[in-house]
Amino acid sequence: MRVVVVFLLAGLLGVQCKSVDVLDARENSVNDSKPEDQTHLHRSARQVDENSVRVMVKYANEQGKEDALAHATRMYHDFDERDVLAIQVDEAILETLLLNPNIESVEDDRVYEEQGFEELTMTQDEHEHRRLQQKVPYGISMIQADQLNVGRYPVQVCVADTGVALNHPDLKARLLTGASRYSSITGAALYWNIDARGHGTHIAGTISARNNGYGVRGIGDIPVYVTRALDDQGLARESDIMAAVQQCGKSGAKVISMSLGGSGMSQAFYDLLTGLYDRGILLVAASGNDGKNSVAWPAAHPRVIGVSAVQEDRSIWSGSNYGSQVELSAPGRMILSTTINTVGQFIYSFYTGTSMATPHVAGAAALVWSSFPQCTNRQIRYALAVTASDAGAAGCDSFFGRGIVQARAAYNWLARNPCYGARWGQNTNPQGGCGNI
Repeated sequence: MRVVVVFLLAGLLGVQCKSVDVLDARENSVNDSKPEDQTHLHRSARQVDENSVRVMVKYANEQGKEDALAHATRMYHDFDERDVLAIQVDEAILETLLLNPNIESVEDDRVYEEQGFEELTMTQDEHEHRRLQQKVPYGISMIQADQLNVGRYPVQVCVADTGVALNHPDLKARLLTGASRYSSITGAALYWNIDARGHGTHIAGTISARNNGYGVRGIGDIPVYVTRALDDQGLARESDIMAAVQQCGKSGAKVISMSLGGSGMSQAFYDLLTGLYDRGILLVAASGNDGKNSVAWPAAHPRVIGVSAVQEDRSIWSGSNYGSQVELSAPGRMILSTTINTVGQFIYSFYTGTSMATPHVAGAAALVWSSFPQCTNRQIRYALAVTASDAGAAGCDSFFGRGIVQARAAYNWLARNPCYGARWGQNTNPQGGCGNI
């Protein structure tokens, strides 16, 4: 079926087109909708300049691809295996693309952004103290990561973010690898092992900072693969995120951690995530930082574990988005971890956001999975959900989901309930959030 998307710009189109509703996680509560049910194009999401827009075009055949490229003023990504192009076009040419019988759809190439921010940097004296004595961030004990060691079969986590400061002294370089890419905006290289922002280094530290008696410690000696989903400003277009997530999928990682979010999702990205999950990869993403009853994408995708953020007293952080697609919660307020400052110094800082909660869940999943290699991603997801520590209203709710993730409890549950031959955790059409079990 051919899908045509309407651009709601007054006077732009003088024709009748089939339209579909807005898929906007920030404006609408998200239930189990798919992009084909709710798709809309926002001028602000796709505008490049006064006359140009960034869009993703799905073509029906090679002629459609040729036609799209012929009208493109710039080509950003060619997802050949998905029959999708991310291109820039003059706004005046949109009508031509929409009416082309060889083109199936035209969708926004939306802006996504990191979902965490620095609240407090340690002073020089505190940094010196950290070199002499290790501090265990409260989130590590809250999720019971300090009660487990990595098992015999380490599970790699792919962190799709701003890169990592590879030489930070509290990170093990041997546990870190990754893939770079070129910026679709400037053409400059975005190296996986350089982090001008600090956000990705903070995420990596939560997962795998050394437990060595100084600095901080992470969840465990978990191998991390890093891709550049976000640029040095913590931003990216949806097609950039797709490119980085595809790199994750090819890396061998069994868990993908996405501390980022946007207000909607294209069918192309939706299908990419569906395919990765159905291949056996566990997907985790941040619910968003607007403090609204509306879960950001990709956390709103039913095959993604949407994560909200809690504070040290186990209460929900006021800025955490909530809604039916929140599946688990984890520490996300004032999280201490490794990072780097604007002059390139390796430091430790407190960050806040659902970005910070996400690696707690991704890391816990990898930690537990490393002892149960026979389990599928669906079974690990199930075990994390049924063993989460209930918080807030009794039972699953829109703020905490199933509750705060608990690594040791999930390990113990799996030890009692072997994955091999099990009937539980076999849901091949998950709903996400409270509806997943």
